[in-house]
Amino acid sequence: MLLFFFPVKFCPFLSQIVFDLLCLFQEAASLCINHCILINRTDVLFGWIYQRYSESALKKAAFIECLEPHILSGELTQVTSDVMKDFVDHYEKKGSLGIVEACIINVDIANVDVRQVFCANLTSFTICRLWSVPNYYLLST
Repeated sequence: MLLFFFPVKFCPFLSQIVFDLLCLFQEAASLCINHCILINRTDVLFGWIYQRYSESALKKAAFIECLEPHILSGELTQVTSDVMKDFVDHYEKKGSLGIVEACIINVDIANVDVRQVFCANLTSFTICRLWSVPNYYLLST
């Protein structure tokens, strides 16, 4: 396990291992998401399964990236506030807020704590204002 303390640039094979792990996590996340949508159990998807994927940054990133096509296609419209916040944070760090904007259209924001998700920073707040999220979602306590 000492290999993981060395920077990736000193161990070229390590970047391949990380890439392989990411692919493995994405395949497993995709299966979980597909099956939970199929059996209509998003409570399990965003509960127990998401907790397991949140244990590491690599697993969480794989899970969040697998959510995107399901949200864009309209298969997944009910997303919890915690997951949506992580979704926005993930794509903001990647500099891909256009994906967030495209996904907001398909998410039922009535079930999302908008202040928690979008008002954490100015950029997300700007997206929120662009999509005309009513003020009472932003300012209510």
